Amino acid sequence: MKPLVILGWILLAGEVLFVASLLLARNMGDDAAGRGLATAWGMILGRWCWWYGGAFVWGQFGGPRGVFYAGLVVLAAPLFLFGASLVKGGIRKMNRYAYAQSRVTFDDAKISRLARAIADNDTAKVRTLLAEGGIDFTARSRDGATILGYAITHAVETFQPPVAVEPVRLLLEAGARPLPNLIDANEEQGHPEHRLVTWIYGRGEQSVPVLDLVLGAGANPNARNYEGEPLLASSYTRLPMVEVLVKHGVDVNAPDSSRTDRPGWSPVMTQALYQEWDIVAYLLDHGARADYVAGDGKTLADVLRETDAGDEPRYVALKKRLGLQ
Repeated sequence: MKPLVILGWILLAGEVLFVASLLLARNMGDDAAGRGLATAWGMILGRWCWWYGGAFVWGQFGGPRGVFYAGLVVLAAPLFLFGASLVKGGIRKMNRYAYAQSRVTFDDAKISRLARAIADNDTAKVRTLLAEGGIDFTARSRDGATILGYAITHAVETFQPPVAVEPVRLLLEAGARPLPNLIDANEEQGHPEHRLVTWIYGRGEQSVPVLDLVLGAGANPNARNYEGEPLLASSYTRLPMVEVLVKHGVDVNAPDSSRTDRPGWSPVMTQALYQEWDIVAYLLDHGARADYVAGDGKTLADVLRETDAGDEPRYVALKKRLGLQ
């Protein structure tokens, strides 16, 4: 009994101090909304402490034993919630660890070592393992990716250093092929033969050098997503991506078959709609047709007329280039 009494008083003291800190927060900090919210929670929890703390004290000093236990249980609720939060956090960590292990675990122990070297950005070890030979580039991890597929996903992850791209180059030089299903063996509707390129496209800053590598190894620069949209027409497109695609022979006039409201628009028309003026100018410099007529009868000039970018210098320069001023 005595340990429960001591525990109860510790919990009650802690909760009273916490409520007091919330009530005092109204006079602290720079965020008025935050201070008001803290006060509101302090008032709500203060009543909680008053009722259940009172029940605990009353039950201890002559009240019904059941009231004592009820008050103690309620006072201990934050402790239970904290414990549950720790357990959930531990489970999440275990799940993340299991997922990370599934990505680098292959039936072949040597490929697993290679995957872990890639995960550690240990380029020297990657080079050594590849030089030993005997790597099955078609083998898949428990997560379903080939070793090249894993290297690609690792390279484009957020916050990875530039050196993370190097294993992709080494694997391609060693004979791995940029097949569409490297990352996931399952099929996809639409254009599954283009899946790898469209997966890489727009994944972040390091997707650009990875895209350059896989296109240089034979992947198709004219890839379309599952809806039939060319990469150059994507809203994710940025100039460095365009430069890589053009370098590898993309069709800069490929019509977009994915939309009924812009039937057959060329990439330069779509990027003009998005007001990506640097991309528009670059495409025109590299073979995009300004006189191309889309399925709805519109041309690039029509899009520029309908897109009012005011005095934006690049917009004004494009209008002059097309003789619209």
